[in-house]
Amino acid sequence: MAHHTLTGEICAFQKNLMSWKKYLGNVGETLACQYLQSIGMQIVARNWRFRHYELDIIAKQHGEIHVIEVKTRRSDQYIEIADLVRRAQVERILSATQAYVETYHCTEPVLLDLLIIITNAAGTEFEFYPDAFHDSF
Repeated sequence: MAHHTLTGEICAFQKNLMSWKKYLGNVGETLACQYLQSIGMQIVARNWRFRHYELDIIAKQHGEIHVIEVKTRRSDQYIEIADLVRRAQVERILSATQAYVETYHCTEPVLLDLLIIITNAAGTEFEFYPDAFHDSF
């Protein structure tokens, strides 16, 4: 009986953790849109889906399409980009980006950007890496 209760508590914890991550991600994407607009980008789409892949934000600026992967963190501890966005995720972003380009017959150059948002008691910081995955597309 105790094992069953512990299993239930672990499942509830995992569900709450996933809800928290989803909430933080949604807040981050809202902040990201505000930040990107403040630097002159026009938001074209948010959470664009292709099959089970998703592009966080698609924007345009200076005749280029920007596909922006948003990572929201609470810690300001330095982490390598490769540890934030794994190769498999980059491949999913590439597949979805290719589908977007084909669906909308885009002829503009496409850049795959990364926006890291660090938000905590000290405030909110934005680290923008344009064309962060340039070797991928």
